[in-house]
Amino acid sequence: MAPKFEFNGNLWTWLVFMFHGIIIGQTVIKGTVTDTDTGLPLPYVNIGFVERGLGIVSEEDGTFNFSFDSTLLTENDTLKISSLAYKEYRIPYTEVLRLPKFFEVKLEPEIISLNEVVLTADKRKRRNKTEKMVGYSNVGKSKIGSWEGKGALGGELVTKIYVSKKKRQLNTFYFYILENKSDSLLVRINIYDGKTIVPERKLISKNIFYTIKTKKGKVGVDLRPYNIIVHDDFSIGIELIKSYGNEHGLIVAGDDRPGVSFRRYASQGNWKRHPKDALTYFLSTSLLEESEDEEKVQFDENVITTYSTDELLPSIGKKIDVVNGFVFKGGEKVKGVNVQNLSSKEVVTTDENGRYSIRVKVGDQLEFSYPSMQSELRKVLETTFFINVAFEEHVLELDEVTVTSSGKKKRTQEELFRDYDVDKDIIKTSFGIYSRDSEGYDMQILDESEFSTGAKNGATNLVNLLRGQITGFATRDNEIFGGTIDIYLRQSGSTNRKPAIYEVDGHMVSAFPNFIDVSQVKRIAVLSGMAAVAKYGSIGNAGVIIINTKSGNFLPTNGNTEIKKPETVKAISEEEARLNWPDF
Repeated sequence: MAPKFEFNGNLWTWLVFMFHGIIIGQTVIKGTVTDTDTGLPLPYVNIGFVERGLGIVSEEDGTFNFSFDSTLLTENDTLKISSLAYKEYRIPYTEVLRLPKFFEVKLEPEIISLNEVVLTADKRKRRNKTEKMVGYSNVGKSKIGSWEGKGALGGELVTKIYVSKKKRQLNTFYFYILENKSDSLLVRINIYDGKTIVPERKLISKNIFYTIKTKKGKVGVDLRPYNIIVHDDFSIGIELIKSYGNEHGLIVAGDDRPGVSFRRYASQGNWKRHPKDALTYFLSTSLLEESEDEEKVQFDENVITTYSTDELLPSIGKKIDVVNGFVFKGGEKVKGVNVQNLSSKEVVTTDENGRYSIRVKVGDQLEFSYPSMQSELRKVLETTFFINVAFEEHVLELDEVTVTSSGKKKRTQEELFRDYDVDKDIIKTSFGIYSRDSEGYDMQILDESEFSTGAKNGATNLVNLLRGQITGFATRDNEIFGGTIDIYLRQSGSTNRKPAIYEVDGHMVSAFPNFIDVSQVKRIAVLSGMAAVAKYGSIGNAGVIIINTKSGNFLPTNGNTEIKKPETVKAISEEEARLNWPDF
């Protein structure tokens, strides 16, 4: 489904097309964004062509896979890569076409100049804090804004907030959700100077991320830890960073009162100004006034009187006390690293992608430990959301070591064939019989005994059999080709993903093998890494799913063995196989 921003009634429409199939002039650039000082990857960096509506946001690990239509661009266009608190990086389009297939962008931290601070010996004055609500708090009857689909990464929905010219602190940012189809949405809160024609200069120096899980009701984002002070009008909005789940869509309320809103299609796109429309964005603020009197607190009682009891859900946002991140060694992600919160004693381990998630409180210390590596300590600050760690080798001086030949012997094809029925880590392929333990790349293998009870009893096709058991597994109904299903194993950040191909009992199949009786599946292997699929050539660069059926007891012809090939019953006939053979 195409993502769009929409206001019902006489308002405006935001539509970004996601193409299926082949697009003329389609170009893909891949790479990673890192900090030039630390070498660590930077998450959620804006990448796109300036004012062209062609852009994305980097992944949490700093990688990006940007697909765009080059026929929409000219030699005068510029690719812009930018992140808060870093100097922007620009590449002319003529140079973009000459970039390597995978390149690294290093962003240099930007020195932020502070306002002049004057120290005096005078008696310190107290600050009066008068609580005031500002913005648009009504839920309009005909005005809504929405996101649909997973595209438009880096797209923003912004409303201008008019305030008096007084010094005030922003405490909590509220907006109202009418419907949230996604499991959750990761957004970035952006605050801009309100004196420019369109949003340009940000008033914050740190990223403010928030995960939207509310299905309906008021959402509140706590801004107090960021100490944001404004003196005049400002603009505030939400930027789409990532969408999770099988369904994608967010509908936020608009206000019936006139206001000014802005939107842009995608990362680094041009702003569109709408002078008569405002979203339901409002904020709790504190007026800061110098006084020697006792501190006083006043509240504005006339706020949010138009919500019904059912609509006003108790969903005020709270900071999620969780830190996520990746662990690297020599630029590669490390699996099995222990991450311990030294305060709570909780320990988690990084997964196959080097990712971890752990509960924390401000002030906690995290210890990262791994055999042969120097342990690393990191402190959790108020604004800590991600901590990425790069390990250094820890050299140990060992006593005398005796090397023997008692290591594990690699099995021959004959031995693998004989062990197939009892060893669940063996898979048969058209290139030979392989064991997961002896291969030099990662391979996921599922035996029939490992299929979950629900999937095994209720599965009607391969998708239901694999769902929830394969890392990085995603699907899409392909309406263009008769309603078949595409399975994706990686390339989650791309708008031009390629589906995996299949090998069924030694036969290569490019289309979804809906002819398979899932009750007859013996074993399934999933190859997603580039090293693992290299033998399949370019046809397998999006991943390969290998399926062994119970009746397909074949011996690969590439295997070097003298075993006589047993008589077998083919899972599919040669005629059926030919119908599914790819063009290559």
